[in-house]
Amino acid sequence: MSFISATIAQYWHSASPITFAPLNVFMDFYRSTVPGWPSMWFYCFLTGIILAILLAMLEYDQHNISNEAERFNILLIICTLSLFVFGLRAQTYELRWMFAFLPAMLAFTAQGMLAIADFVRRKKKIIVLILVVIMFGIGMYTQLNYADLLIKNKVHSYGPVKDAGIWMKENSVPGDSIISMSTPQIAYYSERATYNYQPNATALYELILREHPKFIMLSMFEVHEEWMRQWLIENEPGLEVAYILFDDQQKTSPIVIIYMLK
Repeated sequence: MSFISATIAQYWHSASPITFAPLNVFMDFYRSTVPGWPSMWFYCFLTGIILAILLAMLEYDQHNISNEAERFNILLIICTLSLFVFGLRAQTYELRWMFAFLPAMLAFTAQGMLAIADFVRRKKKIIVLILVVIMFGIGMYTQLNYADLLIKNKVHSYGPVKDAGIWMKENSVPGDSIISMSTPQIAYYSERATYNYQPNATALYELILREHPKFIMLSMFEVHEEWMRQWLIENEPGLEVAYILFDDQQKTSPIVIIYMLK
């Protein structure tokens, strides 16, 4: 039960104000980085989900595979967004956090594209074909351009965390352990058992007594609650600064600090 409580406490930030920033995720997914080119797939998605919501309201008493699938996709998006709006309440977000409803979003995008094509089908079939090709082509080109930009910008974004993990691997032995908020990254690069900071100072102290970690890492790449910083200050006599990475040549802005327990 304590594990469940700790997990909920880690992801449920009831003290923070409710934020609707995650609602921008749809535009961010389909963002066009090509000047003058519209975010065609976003408008297709908007058309598809609006039609699906209207259809679900008008045919709420009808049960068939198509209606049930659309209702499931709507609920999938609503439930995922509710977690971030009312639970995590994060002012910022990363697109990878929203991958849970990506299949639903793509389904509504395709439905929107087909709905637009069906609307003009009454004119000429050749127009429909040209319209679909244009929508798909513009959407694909802008998405590929956006993906290329994201990949190039993110490839070195966690470079300091990687360097810190490698440093701890080189300065420890198998069997040593680490405490860090960047749990998966540090576990991968250090090849050492890595634990999170825990939900409160008492749990962190119990973890230290139980696992005897060699390093405790503090970085700007993860959100550290105030009690974590206060704990480090209060226990400074038992900690030794072993490694620091700075964000500037003057070495005035540390971005990673690794403490070694004495």
